[in-house]
Amino acid sequence: MGKESALKRKCREWIEGEYGGRLVHVSPKGVNGYPDSDLLIPGCHLVKVEFKAPGKILSPEQRREGQWLLEHGFQYWTVWDFETFKECVYALRWHRNDATTTAAS
Repeated sequence: MGKESALKRKCREWIEGEYGGRLVHVSPKGVNGYPDSDLLIPGCHLVKVEFKAPGKILSPEQRREGQWLLEHGFQYWTVWDFETFKECVYALRWHRNDATTTAAS
């Protein structure tokens, strides 16, 4: 299992156990660079998440798609490690009515 897959699995297990949320892999056809996961937390938000292995960088297509999502009011995170994922979830839970977007880096 690769580092990115292991990170996703750890985040998926934590969000399911901690909040009853879901982390769903998405793979839309015809949209290069679209975030690879949807994070759903009951009573809260849908967040588009791009997971990257530590040390890996976003492709130009991934940067473009992430920027488009943020510019159009969507929640979008890029996550390289588990601790950042948890911090973003905690912030989202405390500011669930806040319309601002959050990007992890």
